[in-house]
Amino acid sequence: MLRSLALFSIIATGAHASSETVTLSNGVVMPTLAFGANVWDAATCKQATSDALDAGFRFVWSSALIGQDCQAAQGAAIGASTLPRSSLFIAGTVNSGDCTDQSSCYTETKSAAEAQFTTLNVTKLDMLMLDYPSPAGCDGITGQWKAFSELYAAGKVRTIAVSNFEGDQLDCVTKDPKGVKPTVNQLSYSVGMALDPDNAKYGIVEQAYSPLGSGGLASDPLLQGIGKTHNKTAAQVALRWILQHNATINTQSTNPVHLKEDASIFDFALTDAEMVKLDAHSGASLTTTETCSLYAIDGATCGQSDIDCKFTKYAKAAEKSLKDGTCTAQGYTVKGESSTKKYPFIGDITITKYTK
Repeated sequence: MLRSLALFSIIATGAHASSETVTLSNGVVMPTLAFGANVWDAATCKQATSDALDAGFRFVWSSALIGQDCQAAQGAAIGASTLPRSSLFIAGTVNSGDCTDQSSCYTETKSAAEAQFTTLNVTKLDMLMLDYPSPAGCDGITGQWKAFSELYAAGKVRTIAVSNFEGDQLDCVTKDPKGVKPTVNQLSYSVGMALDPDNAKYGIVEQAYSPLGSGGLASDPLLQGIGKTHNKTAAQVALRWILQHNATINTQSTNPVHLKEDASIFDFALTDAEMVKLDAHSGASLTTTETCSLYAIDGATCGQSDIDCKFTKYAKAAEKSLKDGTCTAQGYTVKGESSTKKYPFIGDITITKYTK
């Protein structure tokens, strides 16, 4: 590994550099590079997880959103590995983002969290992450966080984290000075984007999902050019940029070659001039080549999203009500307001409402 000053390790609350590990605010050491499966069949999930471990990944992040079969397959791959458990960092997640009040949020979150140990076939997790904050506001989020805090206090998880949390939502889980605070917040983050300042405010490490944007960064001309200078791919440049902004990475692939490339980002450093160019690269190639429409009907309203076709399985796993097609085809022809929702791995999705 390159041992230059650019790769020194900072051991401080919420602070870290572009090394292979980061020390979280509660003292737990976490790898900066994680492998996360997508909505794949069980055989693919198991093989990809095994390939990731072989490639050098030591952080396996397993989301409840990929489904129980895929998660169980990841657990099987971990169990079949010859690597000692102490060398691995295993994370599970809970998707209780639809709970409606403090009581239901606590109950649903606690039940789903307990199920993670069974699904992944482990007695203890290194991290447990909350996929989404409750839409019920601070009341619901408090219930979710109470369930997580109890598992942490019981020693069943080494650290607890959140995903898709913004400033006011982070306030809800950090307002108690004696309470357990999240150590990581997983957000959409890639070249040209800015880190969320609220994470630094609370000493929370930011973990990037969709680190290649919608995939276009892997073939972006600017990143390819910079990569040639370092004998690296555009994807490796994109991941390295994230590390040098003191964030961590959650990536995925079923290609063993790409997994090995993803794990080989600690032996070079981008120059200050290259970082400046990438920081300003807001026009990065994030467009997709094929778009699919998904819709969901809620009473008199139909919501429609047009997303990259390769993400439709993931979106439908996160939102069971989503179906292939358009609102117009269902008779909802009057276009209304649009809103945005964050999804792990996918990023921001625009949802447009239609009525009849």
